[in-house]
Amino acid sequence: MGVYTGTVPTFLAGELPDADKYTEISNFMTAATAAWTTWSPTLTNLTLGNGTLTAKYRQLGKTGDLRFDFVLGSTSAVGTNPQFSLPFTLISDIASSGFLLPGLATLVDAGTERRPGAAQVNSSTVISFVQINATPAVASVTATAPWTWTTGDMLLCTLSGLEIA
Repeated sequence: MGVYTGTVPTFLAGELPDADKYTEISNFMTAATAAWTTWSPTLTNLTLGNGTLTAKYRQLGKTGDLRFDFVLGSTSAVGTNPQFSLPFTLISDIASSGFLLPGLATLVDAGTERRPGAAQVNSSTVISFVQINATPAVASVTATAPWTWTTGDMLLCTLSGLEIA
């Protein structure tokens, strides 16, 4: 699994690591190269229904990366301010900021349009989607904005380098 919660050991150039440091380095490298871990986020103002959700993450020490792909089915729904919970807790100064996180968020109207979006911090454990409109400005995602959501539409998000508490 792609999770390492220890502290990456340090040592001087030319110094050979002892058995404990070697084990920690090995554990870190295993997590860095292993398959990402699947998690089941709590969804708010998103109804999965018969849609599909792929949620995976990797944690290396106090840094986290994640992928969230929500594809609507015929019984799925998007409401105002769609949100998902994180698999880890962000540091407090980011959690209280309302920052737009570094990464890629895309809103897809199946077969017709793609619009840039962003992942906005709601709390230390919750992210919401926002759209970047033509102005360009950040605007809320709702059941009818940037379009009326329907089968095959997608909310996609990939975030990297998140600081974990």
